[in-house]
Amino acid sequence: MPTLPGCLRRHGVARLADLLPEAEDQPPLPKTFKDYEPGFVHVDVKYLPRMPDEAEHRYLIAAIDRASRWVYFEIQPDKSAATAAGFLERLRAKAPFRIRTVLTDNGKSSPTAFAPPASANRRASIASIACVPNTASSIA
Repeated sequence: MPTLPGCLRRHGVARLADLLPEAEDQPPLPKTFKDYEPGFVHVDVKYLPRMPDEAEHRYLIAAIDRASRWVYFEIQPDKSAATAAGFLERLRAKAPFRIRTVLTDNGKSSPTAFAPPASANRRASIASIACVPNTASSIA
């Protein structure tokens, strides 16, 4: 039994709304996302399961620029602070724009290097240390 999404795909239609006739007097739909300048980078860490030919599991660390959708990623053996700091240094060197903001969810899988310092007595986070020379605005 065919499904509606299957029918739409067969006819080259991505969304059902694309089949509706365009009204000439209606204003354009509002944008759903804020516009960003290049340099607002979202960094995420994902656990990669161990493959049958590997001895240990690994981690995918990815950075995506919100404005251009430019992507930089690395597969690393761990998610330590040193690994995160190295990733941010290489990201800064490879990015075709100046990194202004680094955003993470600071979830359970994020390295402590991406977390902000808990107090003034604790050392600054690796994210702020790695990005400070490259930024003119705040690190989020």
